[in-house]
Amino acid sequence: MEQYVNLHPVAGGPVLAFQRVQAKAPGKNALHLDLHVAHERERDEVARRAEDLGGRVVDLVSQDDTEWLVLEDPEANRFCVVAVGPLSD
Repeated sequence: MEQYVNLHPVAGGPVLAFQRVQAKAPGKNALHLDLHVAHERERDEVARRAEDLGGRVVDLVSQDDTEWLVLEDPEANRFCVVAVGPLSD
């Protein structure tokens, strides 16, 4: 069974990537959502909007040449916003 399933955009729209988690546990999502955006600026705008709606930023992760924010919605469901474009210095 695949760990990731990606929904590809039409002409520049957002990429949605779904990640299967190993086991359902209290307080954890059965499906983890990754939202891919073009750049850090857009990632940060999405995070601010999530916070305005009652969510919160949990972590900033940097791996290889990719950074993403881990967020929680008001019900503590986690999701990530991934900046897939070049990172600023």
